[in-house]
Amino acid sequence: MMTTPPRFGPKGGKPAPGPWRAETTLDAWLDAFLSDTAPERGYVFLMRQAADTGLYDVVRRWSQTGNPEPTDAATVLSLMPPDMLAEISRKTALQRDEVVTRLSEELPVAVRQHTLGKRFNRFGHAGCVGEDPTRR
Repeated sequence: MMTTPPRFGPKGGKPAPGPWRAETTLDAWLDAFLSDTAPERGYVFLMRQAADTGLYDVVRRWSQTGNPEPTDAATVLSLMPPDMLAEISRKTALQRDEVVTRLSEELPVAVRQHTLGKRFNRFGHAGCVGEDPTRR
């Protein structure tokens, strides 16, 4: 069985996702969720949820801190809708309470890793599609 190093969470090999594996890991789900560009998913959705619930500064701080601190369960429950928690529970085969507990530790780190993965120039602009990054 192939293993891949996780992008978020604890270090160590985990079974590679694929059709032979029914459930996925929480860090893989977070990576896919934050990278998604659909209106009801992704980093932009998370920031919109944070702004709507008064947690924008908290989530923004996660992306600006070198090693973000874990958050509390109330913050996770405010940011993630119940249907999304149910989806995570179903895909990771974890109980809802365990999902919330793990998200309180892994969500800040995942947000930090996601924002580090984006490429910003000195003005904070990510660049346009098709733009030559060497010409900025």
